[in-house]
Amino acid sequence: MMNEKLEKFAELIFEYNQTKNITGFKTINDIKVNGIADSIQAMDVAKELGFQYNSAKIADIGAGAGFPSLPHLLLNCNYELTIIEGMKSRCNFLNNVKEKLDVSNLQIINKRCEDTKELSALFDLVTARAVSSIKNMYMLTNHLLKIGGLLYLLKGRNYQSEIDEFLDNFPEESQNITVKKYKNKLDDDSYIVVITKVKNTPKNWPLSWKQIKEF
Repeated sequence: MMNEKLEKFAELIFEYNQTKNITGFKTINDIKVNGIADSIQAMDVAKELGFQYNSAKIADIGAGAGFPSLPHLLLNCNYELTIIEGMKSRCNFLNNVKEKLDVSNLQIINKRCEDTKELSALFDLVTARAVSSIKNMYMLTNHLLKIGGLLYLLKGRNYQSEIDEFLDNFPEESQNITVKKYKNKLDDDSYIVVITKVKNTPKNWPLSWKQIKEF
């Protein structure tokens, strides 16, 4: 699964992580297995839902070192990826990766997601790993998706309480949510919560982060 670009990507993460805390994966092996390989596996689960990556437009919110989207892009190279990352230091790292690995179909935007109204209805799939709750991510990212697009959230085994909170606030979305289970590289159960966008985003969204949290 590891091609030349992925090997170099792992080295770049490891080197950068010596001085900046960009990921909790501390060893090269952890980066390759729990970061890169697990990200690729998680993103591939979308194919089980009939999602076609070829020529798609994907956004990753708060990707940090690039997980989960960038390893998948480096392996497949057949779609356009936009990473929206609020921290300048992480954007600097990602731009360095883009330059050193010559990744032409990658765009890095140094903004908070709630400040990206200009990107409305551009993306076929929006993903995030360990950023915030399902309810918060739904409200934060809904404007980015086209109708029929997928919000694709990587979650741990305690996802159900987040789904309950989400459906308490948006019960009409109960028919549009799917949970896919897969075994991660540590042979533990991992989950992807997928919400299909079926209607236009409310005109006043995205709200501020404070308003989203208090909603």
